[in-house]
Amino acid sequence: MKRLLFFIVLLAVGIPALGQKPAKTASIVVDPAVAVGPIRDMHGVNNAPYGAMSKWYKAAKIPYMRPHDATHATTYGGDHTIDITGIFPDFSKDENDPASYDFHYSDETIARTLSAGTKILYRLGQSIEHGTKKYGAYPPADYEKWARICEHVIRHFNEGWANGHHWNIRYWEIWNEPDIDTPNDRWKTDPRMWGGPAEEFYKFYCIAAKHLKKCFPDLMIGGPAVTGSIEKQSQMDWLTGFFEAVAKEKAPMDFFSWHSYVHDPAQLLRRNHLIDSTMAAHGFADVESILDEWNYVIQWSETSPESARARFTEKAAALIAAFMITAQNETRISKLMFYDFRPSTTYNNVLDPVDGKPLRSYFPFLIWSKLAEYGTAVKVEVNEPNCYVTAARSPKGKLRIFVCRYTYDSNDVYSKELSLKVEGRKLEETTAFITDSHFLHTAYPVPADKNGRLRIYLEPRAFMMLEL
Repeated sequence: MKRLLFFIVLLAVGIPALGQKPAKTASIVVDPAVAVGPIRDMHGVNNAPYGAMSKWYKAAKIPYMRPHDATHATTYGGDHTIDITGIFPDFSKDENDPASYDFHYSDETIARTLSAGTKILYRLGQSIEHGTKKYGAYPPADYEKWARICEHVIRHFNEGWANGHHWNIRYWEIWNEPDIDTPNDRWKTDPRMWGGPAEEFYKFYCIAAKHLKKCFPDLMIGGPAVTGSIEKQSQMDWLTGFFEAVAKEKAPMDFFSWHSYVHDPAQLLRRNHLIDSTMAAHGFADVESILDEWNYVIQWSETSPESARARFTEKAAALIAAFMITAQNETRISKLMFYDFRPSTTYNNVLDPVDGKPLRSYFPFLIWSKLAEYGTAVKVEVNEPNCYVTAARSPKGKLRIFVCRYTYDSNDVYSKELSLKVEGRKLEETTAFITDSHFLHTAYPVPADKNGRLRIYLEPRAFMMLEL
């Protein structure tokens, strides 16, 4: 009966059809004796747990939350949440007077997140504005005053100011995507994030960063969360100008944050190379790199439904897994923060906004939390270009292995056999948790061959976790 059940499961996950030419078996070799660094925070997110979602949010042990675009969720408090214009709604008021501030919904949002065991990267600035009238997209009237307002926001959350808290939030990010409207000078007519020239933002950042670092020398002050369109010359010119200004003014930048929406992990690597090389060229090679917005996008358009529909498929779920693994294995990125766990947005393809239950794209986050529990990444070699693998070792020598196949090509429909070897161990049949077109993190047996290697079958857009 056990063998019959196993055969049925293999048919379900897609053994190559009879008569199909067998593909060459891909080889995965894990060497648990060779540590390659820590498992990093690749399962951070944008926005807070809410309602029925909170159970699953907590289960995934999300390491960091960035509350960007929280104002777009009425469940969080809408326009009264997180943004500087929400907390300090009348810029003419006295920034030293606690009565000028409204922290109510921001306090609730941060408190819910901390109660889930998640730390905060707080975005100081504004949510993106797509409407015909803009409220916070233009440069503040007084850069120095804006910096002092942010100082009081930090003191509220960390030092108890204005009936505040002592939450020890360490990461403070200045603004979001100030370069987004650079192409075709859109910032002049229809700004979404920064309705001013690049040089004004450089000045603004330097003033704010210097002031905040002077007030809080032990905190991480950085930004500015540039867009993922850095392959465009206009964005690269903007970025180069930013680094030149920060270097010239000797402004603090404890971390550099950026965004990348892709449908291929190779896009991540190209953009990461551009970021790293540009930072190094301006003396910032050792500055922490944080990618704090990303998701599955086929073709960037504010109105295209194609990406939105695809985000709820196994293709997007597998891309998320492959993206995390690629960032861990092939970049120096310290933190990823997925966009978005906010209710009622098509970018929330992880938890159902109706009942809060997990969708396919949730399970890479859950699996990564399991890798993070073990802590130490170990050496992995893979001879298959569309196969992505990360392995983690516990202090007692146990292994958890995250294996993903991802191909964007929808014409690739056949499962592939993967041979998994662990150096120094002869493996026996074990249990994996698989997510593909049929299953959602479902346990099923994985056999071993006579040489002590595991035989894995995966669809072209699927992933699994094995525990050894």
